[in-house]
Amino acid sequence: MDGKVVVVTGASGALGKAVAEMALARGGKVASVDHAPSQIPPAPDRIELGGVDLSDAAQAKTAIDAAAAHFGRLNALINIAGAFAFETVANRASMPKADFSKWVTPEELAEVILFLASDAASAVTGALLPVSGRV
Repeated sequence: MDGKVVVVTGASGALGKAVAEMALARGGKVASVDHAPSQIPPAPDRIELGGVDLSDAAQAKTAIDAAAAHFGRLNALINIAGAFAFETVANRASMPKADFSKWVTPEELAEVILFLASDAASAVTGALLPVSGRV
Protein backbone atom coordinates (compact mmCIF):
# COMPACT_ATOMS: atom_id res chain seq x y z
CA MET A 1 0.00 0.00 0.00
CA ASP A 2 3.09 2.17 0.38
CA GLY A 3 1.60 5.63 0.89
CA LYS A 4 -1.76 4.94 -0.78
CA VAL A 5 -4.71 6.66 0.87
CA VAL A 6 -7.73 4.42 1.36
CA VAL A 7 -11.17 5.11 2.77
CA VAL A 8 -12.65 2.06 4.48
CA THR A 9 -16.39 2.15 5.15
CA GLY A 10 -17.72 -0.27 7.72
CA ALA A 11 -14.48 0.06 9.67
CA SER A 12 -16.09 -0.84 13.00
CA GLY A 13 -16.84 -4.38 11.80
CA ALA A 14 -14.50 -7.36 11.61
CA LEU A 15 -13.78 -7.09 7.89
CA GLY A 16 -13.40 -3.30 7.86
CA LYS A 17 -11.04 -3.50 10.83
CA ALA A 18 -8.98 -6.22 9.12
CA VAL A 19 -8.70 -4.18 5.90
CA ALA A 20 -7.80 -0.95 7.74
CA GLU A 21 -5.20 -2.60 9.98
CA MET A 22 -3.63 -4.50 7.07
CA ALA A 23 -3.46 -1.34 4.93
CA LEU A 24 -1.76 0.53 7.78
CA ALA A 25 0.69 -2.32 8.37
CA ARG A 26 1.62 -2.18 4.67
CA GLY A 27 2.37 1.54 4.72
CA GLY A 28 -1.03 2.88 3.70
CA LYS A 29 -2.95 5.83 5.09
CA VAL A 30 -6.49 5.06 6.21
CA ALA A 31 -9.70 6.98 6.80
CA SER A 32 -12.02 4.73 8.84
CA VAL A 33 -15.67 5.61 8.20
CA ASP A 34 -18.61 4.11 10.07
CA HIS A 35 -21.65 4.88 12.18
CA ALA A 36 -19.82 3.60 15.27
CA PRO A 37 -16.27 4.08 16.51
CA SER A 38 -13.86 1.40 15.29
CA GLN A 39 -11.73 -0.73 17.59
CA ILE A 40 -8.58 0.16 15.66
CA PRO A 41 -5.84 1.67 17.80
CA PRO A 42 -4.95 5.30 16.96
CA ALA A 43 -2.17 5.67 14.39
CA PRO A 44 -0.47 8.69 12.79
CA ASP A 45 -1.60 7.61 9.32
CA ARG A 46 -5.25 7.01 10.24
CA ILE A 47 -8.22 9.25 10.87
CA GLU A 48 -11.55 8.09 12.20
CA LEU A 49 -14.75 9.53 10.84
CA GLY A 50 -17.43 8.07 13.10
CA GLY A 51 -21.09 8.84 13.43
CA VAL A 52 -21.58 8.67 9.65
CA ASP A 53 -24.85 7.28 8.30
CA LEU A 54 -23.62 5.81 5.02
CA SER A 55 -27.18 5.40 3.76
CA ASP A 56 -27.36 9.21 3.66
CA ALA A 57 -25.57 10.40 0.50
CA ALA A 58 -24.80 13.83 1.96
CA GLN A 59 -23.16 12.34 5.07
CA ALA A 60 -21.17 9.87 2.97
CA LYS A 61 -19.95 12.67 0.68
CA THR A 62 -18.98 14.83 3.65
CA ALA A 63 -16.91 11.95 5.10
CA ILE A 64 -15.16 11.28 1.78
CA ASP A 65 -14.45 15.00 1.32
CA ALA A 66 -13.03 15.18 4.88
CA ALA A 67 -10.72 12.24 4.18
CA ALA A 68 -9.51 13.80 0.93
CA ALA A 69 -8.93 17.15 2.65
CA HIS A 70 -7.00 15.52 5.50
CA PHE A 71 -4.68 13.41 3.34
CA GLY A 72 -4.64 15.61 0.22
CA ARG A 73 -5.84 12.80 -2.05
CA LEU A 74 -7.64 9.45 -2.17
CA ASN A 75 -6.40 6.36 -3.99
CA ALA A 76 -9.10 3.83 -3.13
CA LEU A 77 -12.58 3.67 -1.66
CA ILE A 78 -13.22 0.29 -0.02
CA ASN A 79 -16.90 -0.16 0.75
CA ILE A 80 -17.26 -2.78 3.46
CA ALA A 81 -20.37 -1.42 5.20
CA GLY A 82 -23.05 -4.11 5.25
CA ALA A 83 -20.77 -7.06 4.37
CA PHE A 84 -21.39 -10.08 6.57
CA ALA A 85 -20.88 -13.43 4.81
CA PHE A 86 -17.57 -14.47 6.33
CA GLU A 87 -16.36 -16.11 9.51
CA THR A 88 -16.77 -14.02 12.65
CA VAL A 89 -17.68 -14.78 16.25
CA ALA A 90 -21.06 -13.11 15.71
CA ASN A 91 -21.80 -15.21 12.60
CA ARG A 92 -20.80 -18.39 14.44
CA ALA A 93 -23.23 -17.50 17.24
CA SER A 94 -26.09 -16.65 14.89
CA MET A 95 -25.58 -19.68 12.60
CA PRO A 96 -24.56 -22.56 14.88
CA LYS A 97 -25.15 -25.23 12.18
CA ALA A 98 -22.98 -23.55 9.52
CA ASP A 99 -19.74 -25.26 8.45
CA PHE A 100 -17.26 -22.48 9.19
CA SER A 101 -14.30 -24.61 8.12
CA LYS A 102 -15.18 -23.55 4.56
CA TRP A 103 -15.84 -19.87 5.26
CA VAL A 104 -13.39 -17.09 4.49
CA THR A 105 -11.91 -15.20 7.45
CA PRO A 106 -11.90 -11.38 7.51
CA GLU A 107 -8.10 -11.43 7.13
CA GLU A 108 -8.22 -13.69 4.05
CA LEU A 109 -10.80 -11.45 2.42
CA ALA A 110 -8.79 -8.34 3.38
CA GLU A 111 -5.81 -9.77 1.46
CA VAL A 112 -7.90 -9.95 -1.72
CA ILE A 113 -9.42 -6.50 -1.21
CA LEU A 114 -6.04 -4.87 -0.69
CA PHE A 115 -4.60 -6.70 -3.70
CA LEU A 116 -7.32 -5.13 -5.84
CA ALA A 117 -6.55 -1.69 -4.35
CA SER A 118 -2.81 -2.11 -5.01
CA ASP A 119 -0.60 -1.38 -7.99
CA ALA A 120 -0.21 -5.15 -8.42
CA ALA A 121 -3.78 -5.26 -9.74
CA SER A 122 -3.27 -2.47 -12.31
CA ALA A 123 -3.92 -4.88 -15.19
CA VAL A 124 -7.11 -6.29 -13.63
CA THR A 125 -10.12 -4.64 -15.24
CA GLY A 126 -13.72 -5.72 -15.53
CA ALA A 127 -13.10 -9.10 -13.90
CA LEU A 128 -14.99 -11.01 -11.27
CA LEU A 129 -12.78 -12.44 -8.57
CA PRO A 130 -14.81 -14.98 -6.60
CA VAL A 131 -13.68 -15.46 -3.03
CA SER A 132 -15.80 -18.42 -2.02
CA GLY A 133 -13.76 -20.15 0.61
CA ARG A 134 -12.90 -23.80 0.71
CA VAL A 135 -15.72 -25.38 -1.28
